[in-house]
Amino acid sequence: VLRDQIYRRMVGDTVLQLHRLAADALIKLYGSDGSAQSAEIAQHYESAEDYDAAIMHWIKAAQYAMQHGTWQEGVSCQRRAVILSAQHHGFGSDKHNQRLFWLALNYHYIQHYKTAEPLYLLALKRRIAMLGEDDSRLSPYLNNVGRFYKDSGRWDKAEDLLRKSLRIEHLKQARSSNVADRINNLASLFARMGLLKKAMSYSRQALKMFSESDHHERDYFVALLQNNIAALLIRMKNYEEAERYTLNALATMESAISETHPRAAHCHLNLFQIRFEQGRYQDAGQAL
Repeated sequence: VLRDQIYRRMVGDTVLQLHRLAADALIKLYGSDGSAQSAEIAQHYESAEDYDAAIMHWIKAAQYAMQHGTWQEGVSCQRRAVILSAQHHGFGSDKHNQRLFWLALNYHYIQHYKTAEPLYLLALKRRIAMLGEDDSRLSPYLNNVGRFYKDSGRWDKAEDLLRKSLRIEHLKQARSSNVADRINNLASLFARMGLLKKAMSYSRQALKMFSESDHHERDYFVALLQNNIAALLIRMKNYEEAERYTLNALATMESAISETHPRAAHCHLNLFQIRFEQGRYQDAGQAL
């Protein structure tokens, strides 16, 4: 019996080592950043019982999948990170709560609102219990729950939370890209409410601040904001200015990411709407 137990333990230890070697080899081949192999790497680390490494790579796998449009795979990988965090850091722990919050974000992104809402509210409730009502670290939680309320049509709740997050970020650094992001979220809210002039004022302020920021993806976000302003100008029937903003946004999108990215497609859709309204039907058809 003792011999059999020793043999089983030796085999078990060998299997753990082999899984770790497999994960390390995949990282050497594909890198440690998010890739199509991140889920496989995470599974090997999980089988090697290196749970912190497994959680990290499940998160990278989720991010990669969400960015590349395989959304069900993305939420599945993020769920795995949540489960492992609960098992190995404690259910309700800070790390578990962070993973849960990102799972809510992913469900929000793919518009599974009924699934996202209870996860958001649970994560926010836990964070407030940990930090108190006035801690600056609440800002991303308030901001994203506010965005959720905006997207699901609960505008009063949305504005309250978005303004709270904006105040926190403004007190930390008045001209930061985070402040610009919160202002842009409020602009989006006002656009949904039909308050177009107010939305435009906030959008232009967000664009100016982001243009002056040192954010590592500044050009990409500037293009997004330009395209948002173009969409507002279309609704306000200012087609010439809308076209200028759209063309600037499209040029940046194509140079910063790619000509075939869905964000670039939205620029072409704006161009279609502009040119159709101007009676330039051939140009509109090409854009469409």
